[in-house]
Amino acid sequence: MKNIRNLFIFLLGVALFTSCISEDPSMDPDDVENVVEFYAVSDIQKSPDVAVHPMFEQALNIQETIDMNIIINYAGAHVAPEDLTVTIRLNNDAVAEYNTWFNAYDDPKDEHEDEDLFQVLPAEHYTVPSYTVTIPKGQRKANFTIKMKTGSFELDSNYAVGFTIQSVSKGLLSANFSTGVFNVKPKNKYDGIYTLKSQMGTTPDRAFSFDVWDWPYDVHLVTTSANSVAFYNAGYSADYTHPIQTLSAAGVKGWSRLGQFTPVFTFDSNDKIVSVTNYYAAPTNGRGAVVDSNGPNEWKSDGSIKATFFMTQPGFNPLQFKDEFVFKAAR
Repeated sequence: MKNIRNLFIFLLGVALFTSCISEDPSMDPDDVENVVEFYAVSDIQKSPDVAVHPMFEQALNIQETIDMNIIINYAGAHVAPEDLTVTIRLNNDAVAEYNTWFNAYDDPKDEHEDEDLFQVLPAEHYTVPSYTVTIPKGQRKANFTIKMKTGSFELDSNYAVGFTIQSVSKGLLSANFSTGVFNVKPKNKYDGIYTLKSQMGTTPDRAFSFDVWDWPYDVHLVTTSANSVAFYNAGYSADYTHPIQTLSAAGVKGWSRLGQFTPVFTFDSNDKIVSVTNYYAAPTNGRGAVVDSNGPNEWKSDGSIKATFFMTQPGFNPLQFKDEFVFKAAR
């Protein structure tokens, strides 16, 4: 009898819970009001969910003026019921707040001196034609346009600018995505996402494979100046290292990378690579780089790049690389 009574109480609870759910309009997406937000596209949002503000990264071509479009999104089950007026304001306090959060997140024990991840983008490097945008009736999105003067950027700076959605004529403001930090990265024509084919030159003091190999991960070439790019090992280790194919004594091949070493390629006005240096200015292992003038060393209009260079290191023979990059997509 006790078990039957307990079962009855359980079933009654389930029934009441189900009734509450069915009568709660907030559980029906059609009854939930849309929110207005900065649109969080996965390939440009670079901050973790715990960040004080979402941080978005945009890479823009280096030129006198170029449009950076930030998408304003009417998120939810409905399209805009009428033309919606959205007002945005500059909020560079958000950049400072992000820097403070990042220092605590990156160094939770406060073992290192704080450094700003981003520098606030100086006002002379951009203009905002209007801080008001309209999401048309029946639509969900509109562009908030900033005219960036990337040609005047200091390329060794890591610039960001903050904005806040201040108001909307109808709808709610997102609690999490109404303020955003936008990291603006200028890029030259060599910048991009590439596939890599490589071969290392023979040397008696290295246990590497000397065959031609196809790297199974995407790599990035990242702008460091108007005519130079650094090799970024994006798909494998997400750091500035150059990959290698290892070879064990048993003849087994594997993948690895060279610590504190990745090449920076500098091109002349004819798209020839005239210099190769190590991205790390003072690596503890002493590794450096030098161009192999015997080549090939060039960028072609189809987006391919051939680079031939040596990695140098005290106590070892120079290690030659023959890299072939095929353009895959813009970063």
